[in-house]
Amino acid sequence: MNHIELGRLGEKLACFYLKRKGYRIIGRNIRFHKEEIDILALYNKQLVVVEVKTRRTRRFGKPAEAVNYYKQKHIRNVTNYVWNYYIPIYNAKIVRFDIIEVTADEGLYAINHIENCF
Repeated sequence: MNHIELGRLGEKLACFYLKRKGYRIIGRNIRFHKEEIDILALYNKQLVVVEVKTRRTRRFGKPAEAVNYYKQKHIRNVTNYVWNYYIPIYNAKIVRFDIIEVTADEGLYAINHIENCF
């Protein structure tokens, strides 16, 4: 499995996880220019922007460590773009930024959900 397939699998697992927790998935892979939001969800009147980071191992650190200042800036740029479209439709009151870490280790997947992280 190459890194693109691994990333897609991580996003699918993250969506499954969020749905089981009561989130409503309203968008995936939302692009604005070259920037992207992995998952856009609704939860308790909150518009939740989710960045998914999938890694084969934690040998080089936690997946969330890849969401640095510049990545956060890109995510905020896309959020500003979609804000006016999604807020009126879903009557969301606030936006929250989450990271979901997916780690694949010998066919077993671990999910760590970090809420309101930036």
